[in-house]
Amino acid sequence: MMNFEVFTQTFEKRFLAEAKTHGKKISMKIEKGEFHGKMTTVCKVSYPALEQSIDLEALYSAYGKMPVSDIVRSIFNEMFIAIPNVSRIKTYEAAKPFLTIKIKAAKNFPDLENTPHIRVEDMIIYYGVVLRKDGEVFGVAVLKNASLEYWGITEEQLRKDAFESYRSEKDPILCSTTEAMVALALGFKPTNLLEEDNPLFFKDDMFTLTACEGDSFTHMNGAVMLFTDGVMERVGEILGSFYALPSSVHEWILINSDMDPDFLAGIVSEVNETINPDEVLTNSVYFYNAEKKTFRKVAEGGIFNAEAFN
Repeated sequence: MMNFEVFTQTFEKRFLAEAKTHGKKISMKIEKGEFHGKMTTVCKVSYPALEQSIDLEALYSAYGKMPVSDIVRSIFNEMFIAIPNVSRIKTYEAAKPFLTIKIKAAKNFPDLENTPHIRVEDMIIYYGVVLRKDGEVFGVAVLKNASLEYWGITEEQLRKDAFESYRSEKDPILCSTTEAMVALALGFKPTNLLEEDNPLFFKDDMFTLTACEGDSFTHMNGAVMLFTDGVMERVGEILGSFYALPSSVHEWILINSDMDPDFLAGIVSEVNETINPDEVLTNSVYFYNAEKKTFRKVAEGGIFNAEAFN
């Protein structure tokens, strides 16, 4: 059985050969890096406009169960053949329906200087292309600066289209956190306060802000929804000023009453210890001033104007 170094070299050589056989022009770079919240050996596969990462250490653990050639063909098939929209994104117009936005802690974002993004305090909003297989989302390929050059577009155009694409697939939802928990457990969509003419709620309640798709309360990748067109301001109209606690990359917990920020920070830290590291957003607490329309990290003094996303 070959060691990890030989496995890595063999995988790279055979993957490039597989790509050549299928007429795919790709480049590969192998280095230590973060993958789904852990440090590992990552193989970055770049092809026109997109980049995907492969955890080589995870693949090596499967090496004893199947030959390298089978591993290569399986991974290549998932990346380039089984996912229909990958082969159709040679033009920007073809890619636009699959654009999306995601959010992550800036300190955990690799290769930031080569990635188009928006910085919001200690978080990063970045862009990707949704990969689908048999109608189901398989993953998201992160867009790089090279993507803009390949397609001949500006970052402003990408930002506009990616935000619009995200909002065409998902709607914002604001509800009681208690009702959100019950809804996830029982599979129903909670009352959306954003859609109520005269929303009723308890002043000292906790609220969940996330995303939904039609009548489905999936809340996946919903934290970034707070920064889409008009959402933060609308929440402020309903709740007034509020603290924002990042429950995960999927949702925010909002509190519209005066509380000790250090206590709230403790809540965030405790929650983050119970979830998948890859789903942790930050350990920070944020405050939205409904009158000034500013969103800032508590005790840090940075200001983010929600109107910048309009």
